[in-house]
Amino acid sequence: MHLPSDQQMAPEPDRTQQRQQASQPRMSWFSRGLSFGLGTGLVVLFVLASTLSPDPSGIGTHEQLGLPPCGLHALFEIPCPACGMTTSWVWFSHGHWIRSAQSNLGGFLMALLALPTLAWCLTSAFQGHWKAWFPRPFVIAGLMAATLAVTLIQWLCRLPI
Repeated sequence: MHLPSDQQMAPEPDRTQQRQQASQPRMSWFSRGLSFGLGTGLVVLFVLASTLSPDPSGIGTHEQLGLPPCGLHALFEIPCPACGMTTSWVWFSHGHWIRSAQSNLGGFLMALLALPTLAWCLTSAFQGHWKAWFPRPFVIAGLMAATLAVTLIQWLCRLPI
């Protein structure tokens, strides 16, 4: 059967894409704002880290921001678990990932996880629904615990014996 050109049917939209979008609940405005804030905050951290110079000693980079020296290091001359964290982010933002991991492995892992997180948060906030997966508290807590464990293990290995 031939239909006149003005009565031809428009192409049918992709049903798979429609089902996927329908199965993803819309984010509340609060969630969108929180997601946007987190993504933007991570962008700011990377931009800020890219403007700093890594301290040659591996610790003390944060002092360029006007922050005081590490109290544990100043009092007892041993590094704290976070010593080298800012330096790690600076090396990471400059593209020196091995130096980043050497400065503070936990900081490197945080920066590495921050890249997809910022993209995911900003994309989700702008599109109004969680992209790829819904944030599960146990997954987020597990990643945080693993990063903390790596940071503490590296710190214990660095303590003078």
